[in-house]
This record gives sequence, C-alpha cells and structure tokens, in this order.
Amino acid sequence: MSEDFDFDKYWLKNFSRCVDEVVGSEIKEEILIGSDKISQFTSR
Repeated sequence: MSEDFDFDKYWLKNFSRCVDEVVGSEIKEEILIGSDKISQFTSR
C-alpha cells in the first residue's frame, strides 16, 4: 500500500455511499457533518 493511503478517508467514502443508498443524500449530510476533518492523524 502507498504511504499516502488514508484508511479513515477510504472507510468514510464507502460508509457515505452506503448511508446515501439507505437514507438518501439529505440525511447522509447530517450524519456525516464534520467527518471531512477525520484522517489517519485524528486522535482516537
């Protein structure tokens, strides 16, 4: 795997797609508020 691979962003992208399929775009946006700031460097 590349050094630039960020599992957290990869996981969030897939999670976002699944949430969108189940509840739709509007609710997905509410669920994912702030998730764009999560990365491999975010404190657990």
